[in-house]
Amino acid sequence: MRYFVLIILALLETIILFGFIGSNFALSGISIELAVITTWLISWLYNFRTGIFWAVTMGALLDIIGFGFFGVNLIKLLLVVGIIFFLKGKYLSVSSLLHSFISILLSCVIAVLLDQIVIGNVNFYTLGFSSLYSSVVGFLIYYFLAVRFKFFQRWAGNRI
Repeated sequence: MRYFVLIILALLETIILFGFIGSNFALSGISIELAVITTWLISWLYNFRTGIFWAVTMGALLDIIGFGFFGVNLIKLLLVVGIIFFLKGKYLSVSSLLHSFISILLSCVIAVLLDQIVIGNVNFYTLGFSSLYSSVVGFLIYYFLAVRFKFFQRWAGNRI
């Protein structure tokens, strides 16, 4: 049942990304990485299998419908899941706000840098601001969900 819900969520997110709403998230060339944010959020809060399933589903949808090089989104989202689970298992704690911001910032930097390398135009201004913009939005979504669904109360004693 969970995977069916993830497929429906991936379809809705694809519609948002390629629809009217998704085109208005950009601020003077600095765009929000909504696919990376949701991949990070699912990988951060759920297990490895769910994260991989989400990355493959969302990456394949973005590659099929998108206008970029085929396979880049899939590789980018799988790389985000791999990095999150490597860091989450060894260095970072899910219940820490600081660790969650560090992990989403790292995920966004890697995703934007990979996009820029594939395009052939590495611009540090866009890299910095796009990563920071996406990280702040992702962190606010994480904080809202954690407060709304009372994750912090479940993690009592582990939070900062």
